[in-house]
Amino acid sequence: MLFPGLARCRCFCCFIAAVLTALPFLFEQLFPLIFVALVPLLLATAPATAGVEFTRGWIMGAVTILTGFWWVPATIARFEGFGLPLALPFFALFVAYYALQFALFTAVTAALRRRGSSWVPSPLVIASVWTLLEWGFPKVIPWYLGDSLASAVLLRQAADSVGVHGLSFLILICWLNALLAKAIAQRHLRPLLTAAVVLLTWLAYGAVSIRSSASGDGFAITIIQGA
Repeated sequence: MLFPGLARCRCFCCFIAAVLTALPFLFEQLFPLIFVALVPLLLATAPATAGVEFTRGWIMGAVTILTGFWWVPATIARFEGFGLPLALPFFALFVAYYALQFALFTAVTAALRRRGSSWVPSPLVIASVWTLLEWGFPKVIPWYLGDSLASAVLLRQAADSVGVHGLSFLILICWLNALLAKAIAQRHLRPLLTAAVVLLTWLAYGAVSIRSSASGDGFAITIIQGA
């Protein structure tokens, strides 16, 4: 076990990871946190049964949704026409259901970890697992990791090519590589360099995209959301 101290406080690490994941959705200027949000969770992870990992992921997901979607009960009460106390049970079901995506993610990655020889599976594998779950998990209210980059002008430009799920995939590649660089006793820089190359290429694409758009003929777009 690489981090026995962290492993002894796994629930606390789940809580920290959940708060770091939710904060960029509450305060757009905090979007850089999304690149390190799950680091506490994975640093505290040790080989365990799928059930243990499922529970750990569910706890993190529940805290993330509770924090990031605090406004849902009032919305339910308003649109359904009943008081806030009656909306709370519906919100509890909402939180429990959405947390399942996180639980499935940690359970699947735990299973992959047990099958492999390395401490964690390849960043590409983990990013693919998350992205597939994000794409396939049925949602009442759309929620994607890539949404956290709404205020990141350069980084969000890649959505025109890869979509919001592609942004989620790129986020995971970057922070997972950085995590691995720290996890392997600070002796391997290649994962960190890979993350840096991905991020710099991502930023460069955004800069070129903005410059290309600025040089062409612009047009106005109006978006109307129904009440």
